[in-house]
Amino acid sequence: GDMGAGAAGSAVIVTVVGLKDRRGTLRAELYPDNDNDFLQDDNILINQGKTFRQARAVPVSSTLTGVSFADQRNGYIVGAYNLLFRTSDGGRSWQPWQSHLANPKQLHLYGVRTAGGALYLAGEQGMLFRSLDQGDSFQPLASPYKGSYFGLLTAPGGGIYAAQEAPVMVICG
Repeated sequence: GDMGAGAAGSAVIVTVVGLKDRRGTLRAELYPDNDNDFLQDDNILINQGKTFRQARAVPVSSTLTGVSFADQRNGYIVGAYNLLFRTSDGGRSWQPWQSHLANPKQLHLYGVRTAGGALYLAGEQGMLFRSLDQGDSFQPLASPYKGSYFGLLTAPGGGIYAAQEAPVMVICG
């Protein structure tokens, strides 16, 4: 998967597609939030006291498609069949969060992103959601596109882009 620093603070974005070890467990590693450290060998980071953390035993057996951290402790994972989990301890444990999202067809969620104090989700059939209360509730966003959105990106100035098969489209300024 891809891992990079978020646009503000120490937020982290990881895109995960079916990444599991031999036991069927997802393991995500969170590295320091600058390009030099991100590209360093793990042993060099450890010797410099810049260790990474691992999230273990994410309680799912479905395909995970994205993860986003608002800060060092609070994050979300999305995946197939309306999979949505939340952590408030830096990824050490994850709680099911689907009940906070109205997705009665159980459509796949492909993108998750925190930006400007809001949480955004994107998925199949042009599905877009925004939460202004840290994921306690989600409001659907109007979308002119009825295909799948496969990810979300933060734009300079705080806008959000939803990635589709064709060119990228702005969904929130």
